[in-house]
Amino acid sequence: MRALLLMGFWMLMAGLTGCGSPENISVDILAPLQVKKGDEFVITACVSNSAKNGQTLVSLDIGDKYMEGIAILKTDPNHKEASHVPIDNTMSYVFRLPVQPGEEKRVLLHAKAIKAGDFNSEIDFCINSDVMFLTKGVRTIVE
Repeated sequence: MRALLLMGFWMLMAGLTGCGSPENISVDILAPLQVKKGDEFVITACVSNSAKNGQTLVSLDIGDKYMEGIAILKTDPNHKEASHVPIDNTMSYVFRLPVQPGEEKRVLLHAKAIKAGDFNSEIDFCINSDVMFLTKGVRTIVE
């Protein structure tokens, strides 16, 4: 119920204020292109802050299409909560991780290839709020 209320609140806020891209933040994803079914591997999400003020990595939202063949086993640092967002077709991992000026933070997503196929989607890096984000593509082929 809490998740539905929060989703409704953020949708209302997005409608009133508009969604946008955060400024002075750069993001990147490092993931293996090819793995074998059953393999465990690491996806590295990088966030760099070039602003004069600190910013926050609120969450990483991974597209359902990628998650059809890839399972996230754990994260480092540990995520505070995880939930599926059906309106966005993503799995959201909440961190609320501060990123100080001039700092780069890395989040390691420990993953396992669970199904053969070509899994391609996007990861949204939500910065400072649930409605301000940058998006990067991620693709892993599981043999």
